[in-house]
Amino acid sequence: MSTDYEDKEREFLEYLKADTGRDLAEWMHAIREADLAHRNEIIDWLRQQGFIFSWASWLERIHHNGGRPIYLDATPPSLTAPPRSTSDAPATTAPPPPKADKPKTPAPKAPFRPVLVYTAASKPAQTEMAPTPTEPPVPTPSAPRPTPPRTPPPQAPAPAGSLNPIADITALIGKAKAYAPLASFVLRTLREALPDASIQVTGNHISCSAPETFAILVPSAKDIKLGLALAEAPFERNVVRAKFSNLSPAPPKSITHMLVLTDARQIDSGLLDLLRSANASVNR
Repeated sequence: MSTDYEDKEREFLEYLKADTGRDLAEWMHAIREADLAHRNEIIDWLRQQGFIFSWASWLERIHHNGGRPIYLDATPPSLTAPPRSTSDAPATTAPPPPKADKPKTPAPKAPFRPVLVYTAASKPAQTEMAPTPTEPPVPTPSAPRPTPPRTPPPQAPAPAGSLNPIADITALIGKAKAYAPLASFVLRTLREALPDASIQVTGNHISCSAPETFAILVPSAKDIKLGLALAEAPFERNVVRAKFSNLSPAPPKSITHMLVLTDARQIDSGLLDLLRSANASVNR
């Protein structure tokens, strides 16, 4: 068991109440009340409550572990906050005599950001003047001649490919359903590690190039497959020979290795090193 993970979990649970307004027992109760069957659905729901992906995944693992911390040797918390006990209060003690009420100082309200509502400026009221009896009737003006429609200036032809690559990536990732947050996390990590890389949809998968394609991402409802161009690098337990089905167009032959991703804990420094090695192997 890693002491580093113990320290992280201890710090996470110690400040959970101060940071979120709920302690671990209350969050376990809230997850149970949400009645979500799939583990990734719980992670998505926790992210909607304000958790970043890594802490949402950690909190889901604690819930899956019966409410017990993963790395700390702690007693599992109660899933409901215990009711306040009144048994310790003496039953026969007479209440103290009433005291004069003191003016209460109102508690300061939390600052808030006003919601700005933009409305059209009201026009000043105008007073209608009745025409004098001697004023001649105003002749009705003739209808103006219709103005011919203006022809819009010609526009430059749109570049080849999609007009909105971000929307295409979002739509393709959405097909992964419960694994969509994990696919987004992989792409965000890749952008941070290799900011010069180009990420775009290629058929039914996502290509990462700089300018040659060094990685592809294939999201699905079953898992996330990450193909890498690692040339002659040896295959390992988690890095296997690339094998994709029903990809159109077919990935480049330089994509030789593959990782199957199902958990955010797989996105670590080792994966970043593999991405950089893949980029270096085809973009020297």
